Amino acid sequence: MRKNIIRYLILFLFFINFFQSSNAQDTDSSLVNLYFRARSSQNLLDHLKAFDASYMEVYINTIAVLSDLNTKVLSFNSEKGHINARLSEDKEVFIIILPVNQKLTYIRVTPSNGEYDLSQEFVSSFFTKVQSKLKKQ
Repeated sequence: MRKNIIRYLILFLFFINFFQSSNAQDTDSSLVNLYFRARSSQNLLDHLKAFDASYMEVYINTIAVLSDLNTKVLSFNSEKGHINARLSEDKEVFIIILPVNQKLTYIRVTPSNGEYDLSQEFVSSFFTKVQSKLKKQ
């Protein structure tokens, strides 16, 4: 049940992004922009990425990339797809890995404190490195 709710939430966010981009002149009315504007200039969907790989491949490579980025893994739960880590600048992130099917898995990177002030370089570098490691397999 919980997995289905999370999957529907992700799909909902993608639909919001689709309508936001297709209706560019009315972006101020977007739910995502209204909710996150006061806290950050980052888009919530920048912290979510889909990968064409199995859940376990993505999970293992995510842990490897965190190590490559000098990030300390504080805790993880492979059964639930959760990883808590501390970045080098003492910010903590919560990473959730969500399997959609056998060959599609999502990763979401969220600041543990709820403030979307993560370095955009870190997030994009993280996703790029995960994709690179998956291609090498």
